[in-house]
Amino acid sequence: MTKKLRLITLTVAILIFTIISSVNAGPTHGWFQKPIRLDYCAGGPNIKINQTTGLTISRVSSREYKAFGYFTYNPTTRAIIETHEVTFDNDGKAYIGQFEEGTRVGTWLTTENGTFHSVASLNEAHEYRATYLGDTPEGNLKVGLEGDRKWCGADYREMVVAFEPTEHAPAGQPLPGIIISVLIGLGITGIARSKKHKKSL
Repeated sequence: MTKKLRLITLTVAILIFTIISSVNAGPTHGWFQKPIRLDYCAGGPNIKINQTTGLTISRVSSREYKAFGYFTYNPTTRAIIETHEVTFDNDGKAYIGQFEEGTRVGTWLTTENGTFHSVASLNEAHEYRATYLGDTPEGNLKVGLEGDRKWCGADYREMVVAFEPTEHAPAGQPLPGIIISVLIGLGITGIARSKKHKKSL
């Protein structure tokens, strides 16, 4: 085998390996090395936390709906661990807290037709009620939820949200460590005042 032929064979082998690895890894949409990524194991797409991070949900668009929220779930049993309703601020954003590595986050939407989850097994007919709609210009994951019971013609536009990993809590939301420090400081001040008051008696 000539040197040129060996080089071509090696190049083809590397290309085939890359394609197979990409297929086996599942859809990543460029988020494999980032704090969050898409996760299709429970139907989804849902969000898998790759690295401990805060998470902000932004409302991209919505139609008439009664409530919207998120939930964390067990990836093996697909049972809900915690569920919360989301209230967006005036800018259409909601910081929903910090999540540990490995956490799975799904979304739910309540309309006049019922409540629909991004985990198929939580819906009455096990329908898939969420889809990936690409990334925002800022590079955040965009997910659409379907709020109708129709089996065909779903457009997943009843609620469109974007997920953004957030390093720090927004201004006005003190971190738990800061809260603890403040409480300790208040406690120490209270003890000092109590001792001073006793000495003056």
